[in-house]
Amino acid sequence: MKQKIGIVAAFMHDPNILILDEPTSGLDPLMQNRFIELLNEEKKRNKTILMSSHMFDEVERTCDRIGIIRKGHLVALEDTNVLRAQHVKSYTASFKSPAIAQNFAKDFQGVIDPMDNTKVTVTAKQTLEQIFLDYYGGNAE
Repeated sequence: MKQKIGIVAAFMHDPNILILDEPTSGLDPLMQNRFIELLNEEKKRNKTILMSSHMFDEVERTCDRIGIIRKGHLVALEDTNVLRAQHVKSYTASFKSPAIAQNFAKDFQGVIDPMDNTKVTVTAKQTLEQIFLDYYGGNAE
């Protein structure tokens, strides 16, 4: 209930800038979704919103730019789409036959190597949580 009151108080005076620290902590999933809707409505009204959160789904659904802080230093600050594009992983798999490779490529939107039709390269976008952990070397210190 305290968290709900804090959110209402933050939005009540229609500020141009909102600074929110873990705003959905302690809220149930329905209230978290309603908060995200409210935040997106405020963004459409050209409000500036600075939000600190470890709720990666919430960040992905609301933020245009993402900053990652490690040991008190800003280690990344990028447009969300740019950050995601910088953290794409590619994998190449080899198969026994071109037919198997072709089926795999079809199922996983892969690209068949033009020089060796038994090899397929697929790309995978990382989740925001995986990107965050990459900056922390796999562990959040």
